[in-house]
Order: sequence, then structure tokens, then C-alpha cells
Amino acid sequence: MIVITVMLAIPEAQRRSEHIGVDALTERLSARGRRWTAALGIATVAVVGYLFVSEGIEMVAFTRMIGILSNVLPEIPLWAVQAFVPIGGALLLMVTVAQLLCMLAGLEPRSVRKSTPGALE
Repeated sequence: MIVITVMLAIPEAQRRSEHIGVDALTERLSARGRRWTAALGIATVAVVGYLFVSEGIEMVAFTRMIGILSNVLPEIPLWAVQAFVPIGGALLLMVTVAQLLCMLAGLEPRSVRKSTPGALE
């Protein structure tokens, strides 16, 4: 359940911009510098999403090939749980691509925190 929860929560955290940032550094940059730094950060997360997809698919294929079952619930094949790694990676990759496309269009990627009425800033 931890794997499933984490892999489905990571894309949502990225979408909401609830990741760890170093404000002490970014506050000293110009608006353009902050924008480039944000784009670099998003691109880096996109690479991680891609790695989750590609390596996750290999992991699932290998586990399925040798037929490993879960330690906790022996009737559940381990690959069924591991399948959430590439699924979460694909969701993360989609979020980052959408964020990068927004930035290329000159828009700031929307997050729940910024767009919810009455949300704390």
C-alpha cells in the first residue's frame, strides 16, 4: 500500500507545487532567473518520471517473469503492486510536460494552492 500511495501522491504533489524548494536561493534571483530555475526543476522532475516509467516497466516484467509473490499477501503477485511505479511515473511525466508547456506559452503552471479561493499563500 505504501508503494501505491506514494506513486499516486507524487504527481499530485508536483501539480500542487508542494515539493521542497530553496527559497533563500530563488528569492535572490530576478523574475527571469526564477522562471528558468523553475523550468529546470520541472525538467529534472520530468526525467525522474521518465526513469520511473522505463525502469518500472523492466522491474515489473522481471518480477512477473520469475513469478515472485508478495511477502505480506502471498496470493498477490508482486508485479501487481510494482505496476504502480510506472503508472505513477507516467502521471508525473504528464504533469511535468503540462507544466513545461504552460511555461513555454508564457503562463505560470496552475497549482491548487494558488487557484483555490481562500487558500493560504
